[in-house]
Amino acid sequence: MGDGPCNTPELRRYWVEVLRSLELSSEFLFDKARDMNAKVRALIDAGDTELEDEYVPDLETRIAKWKAAHEAET
Repeated sequence: MGDGPCNTPELRRYWVEVLRSLELSSEFLFDKARDMNAKVRALIDAGDTELEDEYVPDLETRIAKWKAAHEAET
């Protein structure tokens, strides 16, 4: 199952319940994505070519599309 041998079934159930009840705002997630994208861009600019696939050049466009689609639902 990929949980690893260290986690008991009870501990796995506990964390599953914690994660199910966790609510993160979309703005929080967008801010974290922007932060990560900026860090990746800085590393690429410093010469780390291994991270080029991790950078999302159209992140703001994707965020705007997501917001527009979810605003239409409400």
